[in-house]
Amino acid sequence: MRRVNHTARRTAVALIAASIACVSLPRAASAAYTITVEENAALRPSDRRVLGLNDDIGFFGSAANGSSAAVRNDFAEAFQKTGVGFPIARAFLHTLNWKETVGALESRGVNDFSQVYTFGLAEWIRARANLTPNAAFAFTIRVEDDLDNLRDLVRFLTLMPSDPAAIGADGVNWASRRVEAGIAEPVNLAALELGNETDWFYFNQILETDAVRAELAAARTSAQKQAIYDRIYGEAGDMYAAWCRAIVPALREVNPNVPLAVQSCTTPHESQTKYSVFNTKINLLLKELSDRLDYIVVHCYYHNTGSMYRYFNADSRWTWDGYGICTDGLPAEKMPAPFLSEHAVFGGVEHYNTASRTIATGRAGTLSTADMVNRLIKSPDAPIAVYHTTMDYPSAADAFGGGVWGLMRAFPDFGFALSGVGEFFKLASDAFGVDSVRVTGDNMRTTAHTLTVSAHTTAEGGLNLLAVNASNAAHTLDFSTQNNYKLEKRVTLTAASDASDNGPLTDITAPDAMVAKAERIHAADVPAQTIGAKTITAYYLVPTERQYTANDAVSLRVNGVPADTYTAPVVTAERVRVEFSLFENGALNGVSELTAVLFASDPASPELTPDGVIYMAQADGIARNRGYFEALLPPGLPNGEYFLRVGAGAAQKTVRLDYRASGAVTRLEPLSQPNGDYETAFHIYWNDARTRDGERFGVTLTSAADGELRYAGAGTKFGAAQRYELLFPRDAVSGAYRLRITTEHDVFETELDFVKPGEAVRVIAPLRTEDGARLTLGMLTEERTAAIGLQNLGDAAIASVQVYLAFYDGAGNLTAVAVSEAEGVAAGGEISPLVRTPTVIGAALARALILEDNSLRPLTDVYLIKE
Repeated sequence: MRRVNHTARRTAVALIAASIACVSLPRAASAAYTITVEENAALRPSDRRVLGLNDDIGFFGSAANGSSAAVRNDFAEAFQKTGVGFPIARAFLHTLNWKETVGALESRGVNDFSQVYTFGLAEWIRARANLTPNAAFAFTIRVEDDLDNLRDLVRFLTLMPSDPAAIGADGVNWASRRVEAGIAEPVNLAALELGNETDWFYFNQILETDAVRAELAAARTSAQKQAIYDRIYGEAGDMYAAWCRAIVPALREVNPNVPLAVQSCTTPHESQTKYSVFNTKINLLLKELSDRLDYIVVHCYYHNTGSMYRYFNADSRWTWDGYGICTDGLPAEKMPAPFLSEHAVFGGVEHYNTASRTIATGRAGTLSTADMVNRLIKSPDAPIAVYHTTMDYPSAADAFGGGVWGLMRAFPDFGFALSGVGEFFKLASDAFGVDSVRVTGDNMRTTAHTLTVSAHTTAEGGLNLLAVNASNAAHTLDFSTQNNYKLEKRVTLTAASDASDNGPLTDITAPDAMVAKAERIHAADVPAQTIGAKTITAYYLVPTERQYTANDAVSLRVNGVPADTYTAPVVTAERVRVEFSLFENGALNGVSELTAVLFASDPASPELTPDGVIYMAQADGIARNRGYFEALLPPGLPNGEYFLRVGAGAAQKTVRLDYRASGAVTRLEPLSQPNGDYETAFHIYWNDARTRDGERFGVTLTSAADGELRYAGAGTKFGAAQRYELLFPRDAVSGAYRLRITTEHDVFETELDFVKPGEAVRVIAPLRTEDGARLTLGMLTEERTAAIGLQNLGDAAIASVQVYLAFYDGAGNLTAVAVSEAEGVAAGGEISPLVRTPTVIGAALARALILEDNSLRPLTDVYLIKE
């Protein structure tokens, strides 16, 4: 291991550290820590799924726009600009019948506010997936529900329409219903939770019976009452386990791989013995089930940093004793992992007042939440975790998500803003990398916890360190690493007091806001760092050989990809999303707006002309030193290299873009073949980046044999995939057809092969003259020889085939007939019989009929091309 020697730099570093403190805080004497990082000892992936969010679809304020199924633009745009995302999005399905929220609007039910479920399960999944393309989902389910209803939910979420198991007992293909709702692929499911806080539910159900009330009234001591409570918890566990014994095999029958999570006691932080009684029942259940359950659900509402210590042992392993009771005696192959499907700082009994909100998401609450996340990501067997919750809500009528724990909250005169916890989630999401690796020396072994540090390797060979100092003392951190690094950037989150939280984002209205601030350091190595009291800091270390250029003065992400001078992000959509953190860009820090210009050629080129400017935009309203905007490229922009310049004044950065336009439609999936009723159906898979919901599209069907239009229709784009049905015309012939889908800026074409039921011969080439030209009605003013290409569709030879040409006037009267010489055709073979056409004046229509073995086949019409 390499030991970094920082002694010679300490004096200078102390001066630097003093000058960059985010706020002035009273400090106790600084304690020194040597933080040893072993980059080659990976503990677990640097998994952002410990940054999951509760975002219940039952709360429509943050999701739907009144009675519309559209996502509220203000919420969606504000959340996207935060850069946080939904590594896991969790929602409650145990409070409603999920089928009432999907399908046609006229068939849907109503929510608790007597509003129709216009924004139902499918809309919510799509909306969250649009905000975070790799989002995973967790759902609670009602264990008392009808088993077929639960089976159908698994079909809806996890199967493809082609899977035979996708069809429920009601005959409905529920996977197809999902695709029709705009979700083409199975949902990225993290877990189905069997109930939610079920111990309380069943406990209270039993507690309210007359017999138990009388028993409690007769109890004389607290010990007697506790014994009654413990017994009831055991009965509650038996009731819950009985439901699970039926549900688990039923759901695994539909999909053996569906991830399932069983509930443990809801309140592991309580000192009562009731969780032991309930969790013992869970232990018996897990031993009885033949299938392994994936997770045991734990809800952690902790009160302070020290109270978390009981969840972890000295080696950072998850050690909560309630989990140990649930898993006691289980073999390794049946051992479920913990799943913190709710966790947050408990703000008090009155969840909705300002004081509780400050406790939960102000500086004190943010530090506790950050410490919990840091411990989770350091644990080799740590669970995935979902913070409670995405949004606050001030009243039930203006629901935003639950309680006062919001990662975001709304301000009537300002809009949406991150809370202190939200700022930490953004900081942590940025700091996570490839693997979480071993760290020692951060005082994890004491209940009087003062410091945790997690370390994350990066794809570029760097190392990101996330330090949480929840104590009243500043600390000096001396990093010892295996590889050589230099300190590139430092991001710090703190505030003036424990009660400080975020309001609107100006220094006047929220001078004490919890706002992450950063500096670009570009140190020659990794000098010792002073982390202030009550502070969270991320340190970004890069390999020492990394060289900087003037262009590194501005840092950008284009469509989520870092844009630097060395790589050209590939852009495959007309919308170019640009994100920038101004605190990383010293020359831009504090600006109120940026300008973006898209050039057809390098703007540094001396031959640049105004014609080379393709697009210009301004990003204003920049908040918290963070900016975001979308550039809509001109329709029909050719593929090639372009240059995007973003900046203000003399501080500019130019990045190359490799633009490769992709079509509005990515593919078609046939759902049914044309049949005796001439019906066919298919799924259109859309490129959401190129066409928006609500845009109209056209569908045409043209015969490849004669070029004639056989079908024309239209539709409205909705979702990532949608079902489209059409009827082949009655006079359609077997053969190839060109299907064209046309949007405002794009055309998608593919071929469909149509075989008419009962037809033995099909047309494979249109009528052509001897010189190969297409035969048209205008050519019939003189005699001609025409040939038509035919193919035998059957497995047996056809002795003779003749082609009859029938000519009609404008009134539909037959005026002339021509007949070819009879020819035989082998099984699967092709022929081109010749027909001598007569002179026909004023023909309005010509039709070719095929006679097979002296039997006229009426379904093989081929029309001549009209003028």
